Amino acid sequence: MNSVAVGTALGSVLVAGAESNIARGLLDALMSANQVWSTTRRAGTQGGRRLFLDLAETPEHWSLPDVPPDVAFLCAAISSQEQCGAYPEQTRIVNVLHTVELAGRLVAQGTFVVFISTNLVFDGDAPLAKADHPYGAQTAYGRQKAEAEQRLLGLGHRVAIVRPGKIVVPDMPLFDGWIGALRAGQAIHPFEDLTMAPVALSFAIDVLCRVAAARRSGIVHATATHDITYAQAAGIIAQRIGADRQLVQPVPRNRSERIAAPRYAALHPAGLAELGLDAPPPECAFDVLRALY
Repeated sequence: MNSVAVGTALGSVLVAGAESNIARGLLDALMSANQVWSTTRRAGTQGGRRLFLDLAETPEHWSLPDVPPDVAFLCAAISSQEQCGAYPEQTRIVNVLHTVELAGRLVAQGTFVVFISTNLVFDGDAPLAKADHPYGAQTAYGRQKAEAEQRLLGLGHRVAIVRPGKIVVPDMPLFDGWIGALRAGQAIHPFEDLTMAPVALSFAIDVLCRVAAARRSGIVHATATHDITYAQAAGIIAQRIGADRQLVQPVPRNRSERIAAPRYAALHPAGLAELGLDAPPPECAFDVLRALY
């Protein structure tokens, strides 16, 4: 695995959406070497260099640093596919309109903006889609991210788009639940027909930091080398902890749920080589799970 570029000096940094997993990882990685501001949508939790900024609110209620930051990471979003599908117009305000408004303000002040997108901007029918592959999102969430991408790229050379795979964090309820059940000798039922191209949070943070340090505009992909199903992921985890593989009992997903189920989730590693990185194999993503140890 590649190590996080913790020592990278990016100058002054704004991390918008401090509550997300990616934002927390960025803040941990950058605090020691940079002047860092963050934003929160939770009223009453702001203070110091944590500012109140809720993208659901109108822009006149936003708080931004008095001095424009050198770099901004846009992590704030409504990432629930179910919520985006149920309330497409309301969530589009956050995920598209106000995200682009925020980025436009920052770019106009000279800030380099890094936007976290998703592989779900594609339909998932093509393996290893390249950066310029035609959009074809199958969900409201994916369509919102695709629209935001297109608008942001129109802002010029101070914008980067990073499309990560499924990001695995140290305390992930789904995987921790599997590990606990397997250790207790209980069967688990992962989906056999839902794919992912997972990467560890540390790898995603490393990509984001290097993109920002290099001021690498355009699109960068940050997924695993290839796809695995959730059932295959469960098998990898069972093997890691020495559990009985018979306890992994795959099932088909519930097709009534409003979630994307791409055939292919792994993307062509666009931009990684010039950042000095290689796409990791999917099994490396699970190294970060604390419950494994």
